[in-house]
Amino acid sequence: MARGRRRRLGEILVESGTITESELEDALAAQTHEGVRQRLGTAIIRLGYSTEESIADALATQLGLETVDLSVVGPEPQALSRIPRQLAERHHVLPLHVDEDQNLVVAMSDPTNVFALDDIKFSSGLRGIRAVVSTETSITEALRRTYGSDTAALDMVEGMGDGDVTTIEEDDDLAVTAGGDDQPIIRLANAILADAVRSRTSDVHVEPERDRVRVRYRIDGMLRETMRVPKHIGPALISRLKIMSSLDIAERRRPQDGRAMIRVEGQEVDLRVSTMPTMYGETIVMRLLRKGAERLDIEDLGISPDARAMFEAALERPQGLIVITGPTGSGKTTTLYAGLSIIADPVRNILTLEDPIEYQLEG
Repeated sequence: MARGRRRRLGEILVESGTITESELEDALAAQTHEGVRQRLGTAIIRLGYSTEESIADALATQLGLETVDLSVVGPEPQALSRIPRQLAERHHVLPLHVDEDQNLVVAMSDPTNVFALDDIKFSSGLRGIRAVVSTETSITEALRRTYGSDTAALDMVEGMGDGDVTTIEEDDDLAVTAGGDDQPIIRLANAILADAVRSRTSDVHVEPERDRVRVRYRIDGMLRETMRVPKHIGPALISRLKIMSSLDIAERRRPQDGRAMIRVEGQEVDLRVSTMPTMYGETIVMRLLRKGAERLDIEDLGISPDARAMFEAALERPQGLIVITGPTGSGKTTTLYAGLSIIADPVRNILTLEDPIEYQLEG
């Protein structure tokens, strides 16, 4: 069956009573303005025959797309990390979120712009782009809120939620709860840590650059940019993270290593923190090690039957060495602990050398 003809935008506007036939004819005649061919919707708005919102609704109807109110819906950090600011501003689009099918959802005032869609898809590295329709004015204001002011990163904290982040001292009586502090830098640091734990991040990188500070998460072995912080906020953010890790905030010319134990929404996380001086300031990397993370039995690891049989046979040998390799977060420690669970019994004395201790086994 042949597909039906797509209805024209002017036809939809006339049928809905938004404009009259006469006004449509005027707008068609006025599409060329000051030597530039305009979109029909732009001409209708310029003539005062309709509003941006009505044109956006009609365009969404024509293309079978959803509309979005950007005063209510904001961008998620994961979506913002997928395309650079310059690309978003050049094509006048706002990345909103990544849907369950791994499509990047973007707000556009002109979803027919195939060049913009191709550029965004290539940059995002995702399966596809799903456009939703908003007005040009709304997108301009949302881009300004997201990228255009020094408070953009702090505003994003409200959407991320700073969680309940507690720094645990060796003496429990000295535990410092930072989750309720009103200071913006503390809220920003807490938000980054809480968001990293929720997203199962293995490492957080805070990296100063020439005109900004970049925050990246390593998830499943891949670094992904999640936030851009104004340049002048960077030193205060790094100082806050150094304080949490008992590092010398006055020392900025030499590398430092530290650690901290934090509790995020009831989950204990061991932070291994390292700093390094760079051309644009100190960079800081935090390794997140979850205490008491879920431990899997050997049956739950997804190992092939042949590999599992070889592994179990090696475990039963009275001597030897088992080497397990893989990238960060691939399950090396989980696999070793699954092996320990197999051989642990009252007649064996088992010692482990590890720093930090990630799991606790009975016996």
